[in-house]
Amino acid sequence: MKILERQLNQLIDSFPDADAIRKRIEGRNFVGPFNSVEYTINLLLSRGVSMTDIEKLRDEYDLRNSSLNLYSMSAKNFGKWAEEFVANSSPNFKPAGANDYDLLLDERIRVEVKAARAVVKGDARPSALKALNFSSSKSFGITFQGLKPDHMDCFVFLIVWTDMIKCWVMSPQDVLKLRGFSATDYRGSGLFNSQCAITNKSVRQLIPFEVEDFSQIADKIRLITSK
Repeated sequence: MKILERQLNQLIDSFPDADAIRKRIEGRNFVGPFNSVEYTINLLLSRGVSMTDIEKLRDEYDLRNSSLNLYSMSAKNFGKWAEEFVANSSPNFKPAGANDYDLLLDERIRVEVKAARAVVKGDARPSALKALNFSSSKSFGITFQGLKPDHMDCFVFLIVWTDMIKCWVMSPQDVLKLRGFSATDYRGSGLFNSQCAITNKSVRQLIPFEVEDFSQIADKIRLITSK
């Protein structure tokens, strides 16, 4: 939103009475869908800014925020989206049903899918308001929880930014070696709670496992599990 606001301010600055335009905008009370951005755009159109210029701003905004809708999902629905995202990449994925794994590939390969959304670290606001784009220099920290390396054949990690989704495919052995992986024995019961913490710095360790073409996720899993 800050980029869009800056772009709108640049358009306002192109008018000799830019200060008067800003005062007119700031003097309004905005309710519901009639917000300041909508009002500013209509005002600029009435002053001669072309619809082509406004549509260009809209296209750029949509591109920067292509995944923003995922930030408003509940944790449960986001997890469901992640499983469907991977499952839809190949017809050979099947849902797990009541089993411990998330997906089954080729009727035999057990796949666990973990996903997270990049947000500003330490920010208490709702996820959509602290969402980060991929090029942001701000710190983020996410944790893939409930990992079960002993029960899976392969892992798929997804991280969502407002403008990008990245995917990594790893074997259980790869996951165990990640910086940030930990396993805690729950109250000495022998049941381990495994997780992996990833930050904006440590995410680089995932580069060797990245799958850029999502249609190749299944092939990458097959390659890893064939070793």
